[in-house]
Amino acid sequence: MARLNHTQNAQILFLVIGLGIGFGTGFFVAPSRTLRALSPESTDSSLLMSCIVSMEYNDARKVQTPVEGLVYLDYRRGKLVGTMPELRQIGQQSKYLSNFTERDLVEDFQIEPGTTPRFMMSAIAAGAMTDGGQLLVVLDTQSRQTRVYKFSYQQAGVEFKPQFSLVEKKVFDSKTNVEPVRPATFQPFNKP
Repeated sequence: MARLNHTQNAQILFLVIGLGIGFGTGFFVAPSRTLRALSPESTDSSLLMSCIVSMEYNDARKVQTPVEGLVYLDYRRGKLVGTMPELRQIGQQSKYLSNFTERDLVEDFQIEPGTTPRFMMSAIAAGAMTDGGQLLVVLDTQSRQTRVYKFSYQQAGVEFKPQFSLVEKKVFDSKTNVEPVRPATFQPFNKP
């Protein structure tokens, strides 16, 4: 059996000490505060996220770079609010964000008074169809409706004017537009 030299003994010793400290810390030191994501079951289902609005080509670096927007689903007001970067120097002040734009989800979803919607939102990539930008899908789990928005901007001089365009309305239910789940079948490979 081979003997360990002095360097290998020291490495093993430090490894054992490190593991002991790590486990000891994990088991005996309780975290002071647990972090949790906001649950959709909470009373305020507002959501803040970024999404890619478009892709622009940077001639100097010879690469495409994303232009991102910031989107806020304001649950309490029933609004979709958005802004995007607009880096400008105005006198001594720097301006970092464009003006805000908003879209009325209550109107788009035709929500009746007294009804409580349950909004969820996600951004999806649509490739060349949206100039490299993402589409925003807003879902109301109560009415089982979805709305798809394209977040874009118009440039007027040095100002950006962000806007939401409604591109699709869809209701989903198991009778009309949901493909039935087919059980998977096993097909063995043909051996030559």
